[in-house]
Amino acid sequence: MIELVNETAYAAIDVAIREITSAAHRPEGSYVSLPLLYPSGSTVVVRVAGGPSTFFVTDFGMGFTEAEMMGCDRIYLRQARAISERTGVGFDEHAFFAIRVGGDQLAGAIVTIANCSAEAVTISAFKAAEKAAVDASEFLIAKLETVFGANRVARKEKLVGASNHEWEFAAAVKDGRRTSLFEFATKHPNSVANVAMKMGDIALLDHAPRRIVMVHSKMEMGTYLGVLSHTASIVEETISGDQMRKLAEAA
Repeated sequence: MIELVNETAYAAIDVAIREITSAAHRPEGSYVSLPLLYPSGSTVVVRVAGGPSTFFVTDFGMGFTEAEMMGCDRIYLRQARAISERTGVGFDEHAFFAIRVGGDQLAGAIVTIANCSAEAVTISAFKAAEKAAVDASEFLIAKLETVFGANRVARKEKLVGASNHEWEFAAAVKDGRRTSLFEFATKHPNSVANVAMKMGDIALLDHAPRRIVMVHSKMEMGTYLGVLSHTASIVEETISGDQMRKLAEAA
């Protein structure tokens, strides 16, 4: 076991802690930055006001603002109310807060409010991404049915990959023995990872079916495009019916 042997080591640790957590003191309160991040990468900050015996702790609506910027503020409100009820902290439809916090409870209150704010935003972002993925899949299926006919399109097609894991795909277009698998990937990391895994596993099969991934925009996907293009053809949602037909029917 490695042991700390002198005061220099303690001082170095204290410096590191001060870099992880800091406070900026303003007339309206002290803003405490914590080692927590919102999905956007912004640091979670909590404001502490009042004192010297009791304090008021709040995220001053920062979580709501983060959710609003992502377009999932309505989801955030539902999640925040549920978290408020579960944890016992206050939520006023805008900010998490704790009132009449004693000095000996201050550290716990700061951490609790910060965690509530971060959790509400993280869950909201995840649920928004899930909804976007479902909407995108429905768009893809509707387009496939228009191009190939509903009788040739199988929704939620399941196929076992080279790993022996069974994957579910948004849709498959079947023409006799030939099958083309389709998925829609959004720019959310979870969506990219999920689609890349299933397409990669299927690509290792002998006589693997054709694999096609639809995205909103190739430019929007950025470097994620390279992650997906190793094992599938990438098309944009504006692809014409003729182009989609050629891809699916390619040998």
